[in-house]
Amino acid sequence: GAAVLTYTGPSDPSGEGDPVKEDEVKAFWDKDADGAQDLPGEFGVESNVTWDDAEPRKDTATLTQSSTSSVIGQSVTLTMTVTDKFGVGYSGARVTFKVSGANGTSKTADTSNGIAQVSYVPTVSGEDTIDARVDFDRDGTMDPEDFDFGDVIVLTHYVVQTAPSLTDGVHVFDLLGVDTSARAVDVVEIGTGNLYRLLYDSTFDYFNVKDSSGERAVGLSTFEATLVGLGLPKLDGPGGVELKTNTYTTTTSGSSTFILKTS
Repeated sequence: GAAVLTYTGPSDPSGEGDPVKEDEVKAFWDKDADGAQDLPGEFGVESNVTWDDAEPRKDTATLTQSSTSSVIGQSVTLTMTVTDKFGVGYSGARVTFKVSGANGTSKTADTSNGIAQVSYVPTVSGEDTIDARVDFDRDGTMDPEDFDFGDVIVLTHYVVQTAPSLTDGVHVFDLLGVDTSARAVDVVEIGTGNLYRLLYDSTFDYFNVKDSSGERAVGLSTFEATLVGLGLPKLDGPGGVELKTNTYTTTTSGSSTFILKTS
């Protein structure tokens, strides 16, 4: 005679830390059916069953930012999303966010359901490089399964200033980002490399926009739709999609905000 036991193992044997799992299985001949092994007459055997994943561990980490560009003093949120090979959010990993460039800083946060977030407030205009690493067991050491700096996509964040008084004449800018709620665009001035936020002037219902096929003027709603279609940031240098002012005359109002305007 023979007795057969069949049972189902765990769905994710290795779990978050990726160790194998082991079951201890005991069997004995219960002659008197009392549920206890009476030695020495009721002999038995013991065995171990090891469970491991059919697939190797394959975690993913995705670094994102709340916006490509922001004005000085505006908070920027950085998010790291960590998932396992089943697409399930990984909790308890320590993420170190590192900002270098114009606004250097470093912050840490642990993932909850796969998400770790921090915020920082830029105080200087310029470019920030954003990098991050993931320490799964939070031991402070980069183990083979961890993501070190440079292993995840590195982001660039443009910190702009509201444009001060400019020189008289025509100014051409390349697009960095758009803030539709503020009715503004963030740009880099071609030639000087200065990073500015330009506000839409509701007195005139259009920006001047030029592209590789020539110059054209559009309303704000059409302009914003065009920006979305470009898949910003569209930092492509002269000849791509750019903003261009009409002949600009320095104002005497003392305002620190430069408004795109038409003649």
